[in-house]
Amino acid sequence: MKILFLNLPYKFNISRASRWPEKTKAGTLYYPYWLAYGAGVCEKKGIDTKLIDCITKGYSTEDTLNEISNYGPDYIMAEITTPTCFYDFDTINTIKNKNPNIKIIIGGTHATILAEEVLNQCEGIDYIVRQEYDFTIPEIIFTENNFGNSDDKGNISNIKGLSYRFNENNIQNTSENINENKNNKLNINKTNNPNINKPNINNPNINKTNKPNINNNGNINEENHNKIIIHNPDRIPLDNLDELPFVSKVYQKFLNVDDYAYAFAQKPMIQIVSARGCPNKCNFCSYPSTMGGRLFRTRSTNDLVDEIEYILTEMHEIKEIFIEDDTFTVNNERVIDFCEEIINRNLNPVWSCNTRVDLPFEVMSKMKQAGCRLLVTGYESGSQKVLDEIKKGITLQQSLDFSKNTKKLGIKVFGCFMIGLKGDNLDTINETFEFAKKVYPDMCFFQQAVPFPGTEFYDWVKNEGYLITEDYSKWLNNDGYLNCLVNYPYASSEEIEKIRDNLMSKYYFSFTYIFKTFLSNLDWIEFKRVVRGGYAYISFRIKKLLK
Repeated sequence: MKILFLNLPYKFNISRASRWPEKTKAGTLYYPYWLAYGAGVCEKKGIDTKLIDCITKGYSTEDTLNEISNYGPDYIMAEITTPTCFYDFDTINTIKNKNPNIKIIIGGTHATILAEEVLNQCEGIDYIVRQEYDFTIPEIIFTENNFGNSDDKGNISNIKGLSYRFNENNIQNTSENINENKNNKLNINKTNNPNINKPNINNPNINKTNKPNINNNGNINEENHNKIIIHNPDRIPLDNLDELPFVSKVYQKFLNVDDYAYAFAQKPMIQIVSARGCPNKCNFCSYPSTMGGRLFRTRSTNDLVDEIEYILTEMHEIKEIFIEDDTFTVNNERVIDFCEEIINRNLNPVWSCNTRVDLPFEVMSKMKQAGCRLLVTGYESGSQKVLDEIKKGITLQQSLDFSKNTKKLGIKVFGCFMIGLKGDNLDTINETFEFAKKVYPDMCFFQQAVPFPGTEFYDWVKNEGYLITEDYSKWLNNDGYLNCLVNYPYASSEEIEKIRDNLMSKYYFSFTYIFKTFLSNLDWIEFKRVVRGGYAYISFRIKKLLK
C-alpha cells in the first residue's frame, strides 16, 4: 500500500498549517507539519509513504497530477483550510476524476469542525479525519486492506475520529457500529473527547444528501447522492507524544528546509512540536477549538532534547529551531527541566517558541541560558476590558512586566495585537496602539480578528449579525490576504482594514522604531533577517498603495 501526503497547490504561497492561513506580508511560510507528522507515523508503521509540498514547488494542478501518476499511490492525504477550501475542493475533485481508484483523505481545522458540510460540498473526498489524525490514517489503510494487525479495526465503523459516506441501501447489512454511529450527533466538543470545551457542530450524525453532487464535468454523481454521511465517535487525544516520530527526519527526507521561513526567525529555520493542546480559553483561537483541543499533553524532556540534538548534529544548515506548540510554557517546571537538559548536554541551540505574558522571570532567565532567542506572545489588546471579554486570562501589568523582563535578559519579542475583538471600539483600538508603544516589541503584528468556524468569536459575530459572509471563497482577496470579514457598529470591514494598515505603518515606519531596530540588530545574521523581512513588508505596502 502507498500513501501520498500532499500540501495541495494554491495560487499563492500560503501556510495551511498556520493559525492565520493567508499569504503573509513579510515572507513567512510554514512547514506542513501536521502532514509531516502523519507521514512519519505511516512510515514508522511500514507503509510506503511520500510527502510533497506543492506550494514550495510552485506546482499547478497539472503538475500535481503528474506527481500522483509517477508515484501511483493507493491513498492521498491532504489538509484544507477555511480560506482555501473551495479552491481545494476543485483540486481534490480534479484529482479524483483523474484517479477514481485512489482514496482521498482530508483533515485540518476546517474539515474537523465542518465535516458534514465538507463531505456534502466535495464529492472527491472519501474520508475526513477529524482533529489529530496521525494514527487514524494507518488504521484506515490497514482496516480497508485486512492486514490483521493491531491497526486493523475490522471495519471502518470502528475507527475513531472518522467521517465518511455510506450507501444507505446496505445499512441493514453492515456492522452494529455503523447503525449506532448514524444515530449519534456529530458534536466535536461533547463526545468522548475531553479536550475541547464547547459544542460547535449541531448537524445530525447521519444526513442523507438532499442535493445531487455535481462533478467537474457537470454530471450528477448518483453514487454519492444515494449515500448517507456517518460520523464515528471522536478519537481520544494521543497522550504519549513520544510515540510520534522526529518530524525533523521527515522534513530531511522529503522537504527542502530552505523553502520555509519565519520573518522573525533566522533562516533556515525548522518547526517542531513538543506538546499538543492548550488549556487557555482565548475565544478567537481556532486550534484548541478544532485540532489540538484544551487537554495539554507533552513529549518527555529526553525525547524533545534528543530531537534538538539530532537537528544540531545532522542538520547543520538549520540556524533556528521554533517550537510550534500553541503555548510552550504552559508548565513552568517542564520548561525548566527542558532548559537544564539542554545546558547539561552542552548543546547550545538557537530556539524560539510561543508563550504568554504571564511567564515568570526566573523561567524566562533559564530559557535565555538554554539558547532562547525570541518569544512570540499575544498581547492582543491594550484594554483590560477587552482582554477579559476574550478570556485571555492576562493583565496589562503582566504584559508590561513581560516586556521589561525580556529587555533585561536580551530576548527578542514578536508581539501580536488584534483589533475588532469582542468588547473593542475605536477608543480601545487606540488604547491598543498606545499600549504597543509602551511594551515596544522588536517585531509587531496588528491583525483584524478573524471569525474562524468553531471559535466562540465566530459564534458571537454571527449571532450579532456582524459577519459579512459565510461564503468562504470570499475570505481571501485577490492577492491572497485575509479580508476583514466583520462589520461592527463602530466601524465597517473596510474601515477596520484601513485602521489595521495605518497602525502597522505608524509602528514600523516611525523614526524611533527604525533607529532602535538598527541599533539592536547590528549582528550580521540578525541584520540580514531584518532586511529580508523589511523588504518583504515594504514591497507589500507599496503594492497596496499603487492599487
